[in-house]
Amino acid sequence: MRSTPAVLLAVIIVSGLAADALAQSRGLPTATAAGPTSTRTSTPTPKSTPTQTSTSTRTLTPTVTLTPTVTLTATRTSTSTSTWTSTPTLTPTLPPLTDAFQLRYASNLVVGDSVINMTNAGTQGGTDPAGNICANTYVFDADENMIACCSCKVTPNGLKSYSALVDLTSNTLTPGAPTSIVVKLLASTPNGSSCDAASPTTSNLASGLRAWGTTIHSLPTTPVTYGVTETEFSQAVLSGSELTQLTSTCSSIQNTGAGAGICNPCGTGGL
Repeated sequence: MRSTPAVLLAVIIVSGLAADALAQSRGLPTATAAGPTSTRTSTPTPKSTPTQTSTSTRTLTPTVTLTPTVTLTATRTSTSTSTWTSTPTLTPTLPPLTDAFQLRYASNLVVGDSVINMTNAGTQGGTDPAGNICANTYVFDADENMIACCSCKVTPNGLKSYSALVDLTSNTLTPGAPTSIVVKLLASTPNGSSCDAASPTTSNLASGLRAWGTTIHSLPTTPVTYGVTETEFSQAVLSGSELTQLTSTCSSIQNTGAGAGICNPCGTGGL
């Protein structure tokens, strides 16, 4: 069995070592234990503090707001309704003549004749041939049909005449003699020295024609008797379509080639 002093020394040495170890772990200065045979110096090892380097890589993703561009294209729908009017015959524009177109009727031709007397007032000119005019004559029955046409040259201050039975209805386009007629006169300037009832136009209508006509009327008597009256031809407004109808129908009558519908030439002097 060891002696007590030796045991005590060993305990002191172990305690010192333990204290040094604890001091080192806590970073404290070590104590020097004085022993009878040795001196121990303990240098504490400083506790290292680790240095952490943090490298942060941040990728920024930009936020892009897209605003769409809208191009507006206007679409216009046009609804068009076209109306076409077919005009096969042009309507001529007429000069403002008041006496180029005249008309009158003759009735009861089964009873007796009616006559037409014409003169030239000299409005176009007072001398022959400068003032000559054509009395273009168109004869209609009561059913509106043109049954004859012809033309008569009338000199200034001259007198020309027609007989309804002898000159106007003796050679009608249709068979039979009408009992009443309508006579239309259209004055125009001659084409050179000739007159043609199919040739008047808006550019050659003339003024100065004067005409009178007779007709037979039944009188209010018993038994029935008849009387004759004479009146001046009535002046009328000539339309473009009427001018076209007169001249074109007369031209058709002339082109039949049979000679029917061409009235006799006017006579000189009055009836």
